[in-house]
Amino acid sequence: MEFKAVHFNDMCRLLDKARIDAEAVDIKAWELGSKQYPSGNIIDYNGWIVKSGNWFGGFHRLMNPVNHEVRTIPDIFIFEINGRKVYL
Repeated sequence: MEFKAVHFNDMCRLLDKARIDAEAVDIKAWELGSKQYPSGNIIDYNGWIVKSGNWFGGFHRLMNPVNHEVRTIPDIFIFEINGRKVYL
């Protein structure tokens, strides 16, 4: 039986392993807003490739394999990876 949730540190390890193996990941994350323009929308990154990450900085960079767009995502905004919930 597979666990349905992963700890935050395990999520970071999964992202680093996906970067090393050049595997695509499915991530759901909250969108960052501002005080003037609050957001909180959910963004789906399905099939994106992990390009780099920074444990101390607390972010990972994902690349869309279709148009090669790169986005930086703070790790704390990720709440689901590959269908598994992330808890702190």
